Amino acid sequence: MRLLPVQIITLRLLLHKPTRAKRTLYAELVHRTTHFANNLVAAGRPRGLTSRTAAPYLPARILLVLVCQALRDVLAYARVDRFRVLWPNFNNQNLKLAKRGGLWTAAFPTQLGLVRVPLALNERQALREAGTPAPGDVCDRSDSAVRGD
Repeated sequence: MRLLPVQIITLRLLLHKPTRAKRTLYAELVHRTTHFANNLVAAGRPRGLTSRTAAPYLPARILLVLVCQALRDVLAYARVDRFRVLWPNFNNQNLKLAKRGGLWTAAFPTQLGLVRVPLALNERQALREAGTPAPGDVCDRSDSAVRGD
């Protein structure tokens, strides 16, 4: 069996009118993640840290999934002396996308629990949602050649 290479896609999701409480909660999450990353940079980027051994560098309680991702980000950006902002990253293990009513929603973990926020679709996503091929689409995903039937 031949394995195909895995393609990694990074998406920036635009939130659709989040409430003031959710904006405040996310801003606090961004602040804690950035502060943690700057603590690691100030300590000389210690190697071999895990979410458990990184506890002395944590300014406040942060979820372990965000600590692990921040550790990867700090080690990846070796030339950075100080992070102005380090956005929390969520991968497919802890970000849940679902369609609720007529809107797509994203649920992600925060220090207070799981938060669900509606997403705004851009033009291209709206066309795909309506079943119309977006400009630049190469093939239809339902094509039998793509599925391998």
